[in-house]
Amino acid sequence: MSLDALSPIAREPDAPPVSPEETVATSMTPGVPETPAQDPEAKRKKAIIEAVLFSYGAPIAVRRIAGIMELSEDATRQLLEKLREDLEREGRGIRMLRAGEEVELGSWPEATPWVQKLFKEDFKEELTPASLETLAIVAYRAPISRAEIDFIRGVNSSFILRSLLIRGLITRDPDPHRHNVFLYKPSFDLLKLLGVTAQEELPDHETLSKKISELAMPEAPEASNVPSE
Repeated sequence: MSLDALSPIAREPDAPPVSPEETVATSMTPGVPETPAQDPEAKRKKAIIEAVLFSYGAPIAVRRIAGIMELSEDATRQLLEKLREDLEREGRGIRMLRAGEEVELGSWPEATPWVQKLFKEDFKEELTPASLETLAIVAYRAPISRAEIDFIRGVNSSFILRSLLIRGLITRDPDPHRHNVFLYKPSFDLLKLLGVTAQEELPDHETLSKKISELAMPEAPEASNVPSE
């Protein structure tokens, strides 16, 4: 058997040699668009922005992202647009939502039936340890923002807070001092279930509230050009 018969690309005996470019083109999967080459630094910045949007879990202003990234708003918009294009081109289960000057990550619309199924199954079950932990933080530390809850827990709490809101165990109100920030607190229904009339009547309220406060994020100094969280 000749060496030509073992070649990954078969060719006629008298055919001209196959170039490296032809080899690459032949090996590509038909129908899959080639991902354009990207600048490593731009790719890194897009990844950071994606992580910021995922961690925040709520609409966030482009201006604020620019402040976090230490970039101009125009440069930030360009990176956001490239990230949006990447998510759609790669067929990811996450999409970028935009309303005016605010952006947010959301689920792929066609996945809605499966996402709804997840929510329905979750509400049929008992509260998970993570839900009970979050509920305790709200009950003893309220009023408290989602960012503070995330800091204390070390993970994103958006889904759990949404679940607790739908169950009627907590409520939220806009923070009068910070734009687009909500403060969570225990609902009257939760207090009734616990057999108390106020937060201060919860068991060991003063001690546990103090311990949770010690885990909270330190207050960041205000910056004139970056809105506070």
